[in-house]
Amino acid sequence: MSAIHLRRHTLIVAPTCSGKTFKLIRPIITMCLAAKYISIFFDPKGNDFVPALFDINFSMQEAEKSTSIRLCPINPDLEPTKATNKLAETLIAANKDNPFFLDAF
Repeated sequence: MSAIHLRRHTLIVAPTCSGKTFKLIRPIITMCLAAKYISIFFDPKGNDFVPALFDINFSMQEAEKSTSIRLCPINPDLEPTKATNKLAETLIAANKDNPFFLDAF
């Protein structure tokens, strides 16, 4: 993916063990760091990346160890993986009347 494709919103959704982290996410993070882009990455498992790689780390499972973030303020007790899935479903649900979060190549 080129920077032109990443300059807006990018959401990567694929089955477990399909190579998202190593083939897509890590190269995107490397490019964003090199270009000094402001970026937000969600890792629902919380173990795919070294925390030192980022300026701020949000932990949905260990709020006492880092900055916490609530993905679903309506239901703060929602499990992190379910909250992340809910966020992804919301972003993917774009249509021709609301295309802002859907980038189809």
